[in-house]
Amino acid sequence: GTLSQRPHAVFMGAFEKQAVDVMDTFTLHEIGSSLAGYGKLSVSPSPKLFRSMVTHLQEHTKELTTAQITTISWALGRLYIIPSKRSSKRRRRRRDQYQQQQQQQHQQFPSYNQYNEAYDEMQGNALLLNDKGDGDHDHHHPYDQMLEFLEGQSISRIKDFSMTELSTLLWVYAKTARLPPDPFVAAIEGRIQQQQQQQHDSNTVVEQTTADRRHLLPPLSPYEISNILWSAARLGLSIGKDTMELLQDKAVEVIDLYTPKGIS
Repeated sequence: GTLSQRPHAVFMGAFEKQAVDVMDTFTLHEIGSSLAGYGKLSVSPSPKLFRSMVTHLQEHTKELTTAQITTISWALGRLYIIPSKRSSKRRRRRRDQYQQQQQQQHQQFPSYNQYNEAYDEMQGNALLLNDKGDGDHDHHHPYDQMLEFLEGQSISRIKDFSMTELSTLLWVYAKTARLPPDPFVAAIEGRIQQQQQQQHDSNTVVEQTTADRRHLLPPLSPYEISNILWSAARLGLSIGKDTMELLQDKAVEVIDLYTPKGIS
């Protein structure tokens, strides 16, 4: 993955067979690193390997860190650019069903607290696509299972994620053409507003204790701003006017730190 060289198919086949056989000995970090390698190579793991990884993640849910959730989600976002032709139509159909279901959830649970409580009560099942197929042997692909599992984990622990991690996860939503739930969007907007209020307060207070500074949020970076704006545009996501103005102001403040890619 670091060398960006595609390994030989025979090697990959042997690697995947061994990985499936010893998956129960993998650490969560090793699973994340393996998927990140696949993502960098734009090579999709076999459904069998995907399935074994999903099972392992579900068995070690409590050990998952926000960094691992973000890394694995990023890899899935990279892999989505090469869906198999055989599954593309079915995946689009599932995506449309998912988005309709998301819209219904947004209407049913408009507030952040109601949404979180409902999510916990239903254990995430109501937000995920039905895994029973629709009569044409359209079995739920483990790629989608992993995406949905990670989404459930990120929503239930949304307050633990850093702004960099949130912006990366929003990028994943955009790459996989999935609408983020309301609590996720609200968390990003709230974090941006909080950062702005924090900066305003720090400008008006001459002295701050070390403890006060320790709890300050870091300023928005070009990476975070670029991810948020690109993802919102790609998804057609409605971001509040105040939030958009803040993002523009922040982009101007750090424009010297932008790369050409970030500017574009």
